[in-house]
Amino acid sequence: MTGSAGALIATRAVMGVGAAIIFPTTLSIISVVFTDRTERANAIGLWGAVTGLAIALDPTRTTDAVTTLAINRARTSGPCVSGLPALSRSLSPSRRSRS
Repeated sequence: MTGSAGALIATRAVMGVGAAIIFPTTLSIISVVFTDRTERANAIGLWGAVTGLAIALDPTRTTDAVTTLAINRARTSGPCVSGLPALSRSLSPSRRSRS
């Protein structure tokens, strides 16, 4: 995928920065969407469990770059698509009325 080791390292660094930005953002979205304490606690627990599972099943240790990309694309597409309906609940009431 990359032409040199330097390009690979730079790409992975950018991916790391992206993950560092996205990771706390997902927790913020959960805190806004789930206003009930019990629902919020369940959502944060599920968030932590899924995060731990993703780290434990990290394919980058055992596969080549192309296979890793395919696996990561497949395992992120489902949650992204299934999460879209929940995102509409995170909009403030004033923004919902405009759409």
